[in-house]
Amino acid sequence: MKKKLIFCFILCFSLTACLDLNQIQSKEKAIKQNSILLLRIEGIITSELSEQFMEDVRKYAGKDRIKGILIRVNSPGGTVGASQEINSTILEIKKLYKKPVYVSGGDLVASGAVYSIVSANKIFVSPGTLFGSIGVLMQFSNMAELIRWAKMEVYNLKAGEFKDSGSPLRQMTLRERELFEKLMENTLEQFKSSIVEGRKMEVKEVEEFADGRIFSGADALEFGLADSLGTFNQAIREIGEKTGLGSDPDLFDPGAKTPYEKFFESLSAKTPFLSKLFPKISQFDKLSGQILYILPSYIRPY
Repeated sequence: MKKKLIFCFILCFSLTACLDLNQIQSKEKAIKQNSILLLRIEGIITSELSEQFMEDVRKYAGKDRIKGILIRVNSPGGTVGASQEINSTILEIKKLYKKPVYVSGGDLVASGAVYSIVSANKIFVSPGTLFGSIGVLMQFSNMAELIRWAKMEVYNLKAGEFKDSGSPLRQMTLRERELFEKLMENTLEQFKSSIVEGRKMEVKEVEEFADGRIFSGADALEFGLADSLGTFNQAIREIGEKTGLGSDPDLFDPGAKTPYEKFFESLSAKTPFLSKLFPKISQFDKLSGQILYILPSYIRPY
């Protein structure tokens, strides 16, 4: 009986904590002093990440105490729409708020991550930062043979020749392949145009490296995709001096965890039933069949 009561108490506490956590995260945090707004682009860029990025900008970028924006990036890229949303948001910050936007690249700034940040005022990378992979990717699966082997019958009804294009139930037709290739070429042109505009480059300069290759931060500097070789701390110092806050400015991080949030995350990690209670859909499953600005090795093989 005692075990049941303890279990019920923990369950109720956890559910309440979940609700409280969502309320805390949705509230606007106080900016106590003149600061640099610290935003992060980490992991695969999805609509959830871009929406959080835009929400943080809406809440804080226009505040008087925010003097500049520093974006820390460590990402292989992601979906096209989300990458474009972040890029547009950076342009809006510069236009609407007249505040400098600096970027610090970590281990990886690839594909959609490059698209996201090319409009920043200044981009810092380490010499060994993996940079580039400027291209477009789509991946599909053909499970027709597997379905036949399993002696399954699958019926796929459609109205419109291309409605089930990319279906895993059959082989792709030549016309469908041509359709997807044309779509990807158009999307790649959008990518290259964003680099031309954001980095003030000529189209022929962009053509030299926009072939999907990955290169180093040192090469990114040589190509004109980065402005300086420097660490995260160097980026902090430079934007602090640029905004008049000095070489050691205060950083306002809206994503920083409160003690309450840290406690709940710790509790969730130690109680397996919570993970089963709130399952997460794999990021990789969401990417199948989408047009992607992403480093290919980050797509899970099927």
